[in-house]
Amino acid sequence: MEALHMLMMRVGLFFTALWEDEDGSAVVEGLLVLCVLIALALIFRTQLMALVNQIMNGIRNQTGTFY
Repeated sequence: MEALHMLMMRVGLFFTALWEDEDGSAVVEGLLVLCVLIALALIFRTQLMALVNQIMNGIRNQTGTFY
């Protein structure tokens, strides 16, 4: 009976430690931020492309050549 009690205590401690472990939350937060950034890039794709083209045209005009 004592062995069963010790086993139950260890299982309880394991699940308590697993529940309180927050290492995985950082991964989830990072993935959510990445998803939001990708969604914003897709929503504002045309504006971003226009901005990049404008910057590249400015560089081409100032240097005379573009590699």
